[in-house]
Amino acid sequence: MVERDRQSAIAQLNAIDRQIQAAQATVAARTAAVAEAQATVERAAADLGETTVTAPFAGTVGDIPIKVGDQVSSSSSLTSITQNDTLELRLQVPLERRAELRQGLRVELTDQQDNNLAIGQISFISPQVDTSAQSILAKASFNNTQNRLLNGQYVRARVIWQERPGILVPSAAISRIGGQAFVFVAKPPEAEPSQPAAEGSAGESEGAGQPPDAAGQPALVAEQRLVTLGDLQGNTYQILEGLQPGEQIVVSGILNLSDGAPIRPNAQPPNAQPPEGEPPQG
Repeated sequence: MVERDRQSAIAQLNAIDRQIQAAQATVAARTAAVAEAQATVERAAADLGETTVTAPFAGTVGDIPIKVGDQVSSSSSLTSITQNDTLELRLQVPLERRAELRQGLRVELTDQQDNNLAIGQISFISPQVDTSAQSILAKASFNNTQNRLLNGQYVRARVIWQERPGILVPSAAISRIGGQAFVFVAKPPEAEPSQPAAEGSAGESEGAGQPPDAAGQPALVAEQRLVTLGDLQGNTYQILEGLQPGEQIVVSGILNLSDGAPIRPNAQPPNAQPPEGEPPQG
């Protein structure tokens, strides 16, 4: 009786062991299935990562020549990314000006009408000479946060080699006689003029004489002044000698004027300012 119960208990224990082994086998199979599924997910994520293109920096996307369905490889060009916040301009500087070339020199960019586009400075100077052109490569950096310039754009550049105080006047105010340059300066008269009023103005000519004051003197007369011209910058000339900052000059009607002729200034708006001295640019 006891032996029969022992054999029955052993049989039950063996049956339980077989169930445990079967359950362990099931767990192992399901664990393997989970691992395989995880590996499939990782492979899919890796494949998806290879189809996602991430730019290395922020910028503006250019042309996209690739279309849906095209076959591409690792060497295919999908698009271009442009970052225009800061641009560099390549300059070929003549070799004879190498001694004057230095970092920090101001560089101005202008359009075809000589309107200023941007102001930068020399940031790099090559230590080597371009043997074919006998020039020095220099680079100028420009802040372009307002996007006035485009990458690859051709512009006109002007290197400011030196600066000194001076005066800029409109080119229309310059008259030439015998190869010399003159301007008409509006000044109070020194003595009573003997000739009748002539045409002209300290701002723009009105073709009429200046009414005399209480003493019979005109308020302003035109004084013809010999000047030394510097560079032409747009529509203005640099005056090197012959004119002082703050002096008023005649800017129109100068063909009708002569030295000492009475003139009448046009009425100017409240915000109008007389010509002032400006630092010329070399």
